[in-house]
Amino acid sequence: MKKSLLILIIFILVGSVMMGGCVSQTGDEPGVEELNPEQVVMQFINALKNLDLEGAKSYISSGYSEEFERDFQELAAAIAEEGPEAEAIRGMFNAIFANSDFNVTGHTVNGDTAVVSMENTIPDMEQLGELLIGRLFEVMFSGEIDSENLTEEEEMQLFVDIFTEVIGEAEKVVNTAEVPMVKEAGQWKIDGSVIDEVMADFEF
Repeated sequence: MKKSLLILIIFILVGSVMMGGCVSQTGDEPGVEELNPEQVVMQFINALKNLDLEGAKSYISSGYSEEFERDFQELAAAIAEEGPEAEAIRGMFNAIFANSDFNVTGHTVNGDTAVVSMENTIPDMEQLGELLIGRLFEVMFSGEIDSENLTEEEEMQLFVDIFTEVIGEAEKVVNTAEVPMVKEAGQWKIDGSVIDEVMADFEF
């Protein structure tokens, strides 16, 4: 699996597991300068849901590292391309949001910092990983497919099909999260240091 696909998985997990807050907007949307902390988190998730990575990034403060910036640019370039990897990214992305439910439950403000509280219902990620690996090995060694001669497109589509299947089988868990926010240039942003803390737990 290519690095850019793994980056997207992490980027989505940062949003769905730790951030939450997927809502639909009605009427005129407020200007960026008018968004309160809850609305920033909501807009961040809505941008992710629409695969608008530049839009999602605009709601993150500048506290993230250069490494994340490089990974982000690699991911954005991969999505912009036409081909099996980009299609796989979109397929996994849709599966994650189709099997998750996010809710903002409130926020507190202390000067130029704030915390947004979340309650999210998501697939059990540990169980999902186990199911995914198990099903991949099962399919690859079943003799039903010629794994040695799969094209890149067929390999990516197989992965997405299995991912979409097992994410629906994984048990759902309810978790709570507190999203740290900072005011940057007069606008509320998700604290960029959170991104680095999450990505530090993953290796490529």
